Amino acid sequence: MVRNILSCFFQFVLFLVTFALGSFVLHPFNVRTALTPDATQTRVFIWDGLLMMLLLYVLVLLLELKKAKRAAPWSTLAVLLAGVLGLLMKFGFLSVDR
Repeated sequence: MVRNILSCFFQFVLFLVTFALGSFVLHPFNVRTALTPDATQTRVFIWDGLLMMLLLYVLVLLLELKKAKRAAPWSTLAVLLAGVLGLLMKFGFLSVDR
């Protein structure tokens, strides 16, 4: 049980760091959505961090394929918590001045 909780915590940190890196530093997909176009500035959401985090989640599930019944719920919890916390921390949101 303790091993599962530690694994979930470290996966949570890994997913959160991946979300942050994809949102602020790396932009491999360069997918953006304009949220509030305005005369002076535009609010944009950059999807790269979220997409990178979800791709990493799929990779983790593929690596855990043999023990998926035990490990998949913990990985799912970790990715959900990282996604919610990342969005609450405004990862991926950007204001662009015109």
